[in-house]
Amino acid sequence: MNISLKLILGLACSFSLLTAAEQVPASIDVVADDAAPVVSSSSTESVASVADTSKTTAQPSPMVAQESPAQISGAPAPTQNTPSQTRMVIQSKPEPIVIRVPAKQRNRQAIIIEKDAPSRTDVRALRNYYPIELNLAVSASIGSAMFLNSDFDMPDFSGLFWNAGAVVIFPLNDATVGMTAGVLFRSRTASAVLDGSYNNDRYRFSQMSIDLPLFFKFKGARSRLAFDTGVQMSINFYDKLEVASGTTSAEDEYDLMKASYRAPIDWSLVGGFSVLINHRVSFNMKFLFGISEMYNTPQVQSISSDFTPVEASMGVVVNIL
Repeated sequence: MNISLKLILGLACSFSLLTAAEQVPASIDVVADDAAPVVSSSSTESVASVADTSKTTAQPSPMVAQESPAQISGAPAPTQNTPSQTRMVIQSKPEPIVIRVPAKQRNRQAIIIEKDAPSRTDVRALRNYYPIELNLAVSASIGSAMFLNSDFDMPDFSGLFWNAGAVVIFPLNDATVGMTAGVLFRSRTASAVLDGSYNNDRYRFSQMSIDLPLFFKFKGARSRLAFDTGVQMSINFYDKLEVASGTTSAEDEYDLMKASYRAPIDWSLVGGFSVLINHRVSFNMKFLFGISEMYNTPQVQSISSDFTPVEASMGVVVNIL
């Protein structure tokens, strides 16, 4: 009875030892962390000596499998192996290897770059300070024109004119004195009716020229009002006289430039004022008085040609640069 009990206990012990020898290899877990990698492993080998079973029986039981230690969990072979002793290696379950990898954190904070916005506040305008600045502008004017005749027996001629072109305004100091120069195209007409012995004949002059004004500009530093004065040279290239009789509608046309009656260049004095509306637009009024002879002959088609041109106009100047 005691021998059978010992045999059963020995078989149970051998089976448990064989089961414990077959273990699962160590596992590796990767955990994201900011710390440095930490690797831990432990492996313990315990060598158990199985009690000598020779006390109970001289020969090992055929039911107990005897395996060499080299076949169990890769343990090294013992130096001696007797039939009465079985050497077994027990390997405990290793702890998992934990590798901590620093997690990548993206910087999602918005980067704000502050820049100085250009100021649109004109400090000089806030102080009512209006300087004369260098500007390229377009100019246009319209007004009335008169040819004053020195012969009191002859009527004066009246009509309209307009001009347009480009002017340059440049300062001579910061805010009080400047100059204006330009190139303008001008068209002018003037007509009159001669009654009495002239049988109500109608006369009309049609003229075109290129005007080259040169003005001085004077103003106060804190004033929008400026006064202009200067001279103007006119290069004439077109002048025709149309004559119509009072009894007929037919008109006779005479080319005064081709006949060399018209002077090629006229000189005039110009004065006026301008008002600054804003930094781009200004309004002006001009008055012109001719100081040169318009015609080289005292009479043109039986009328006195001793004319003095006079003009009054209003216009606008727009700065483009």
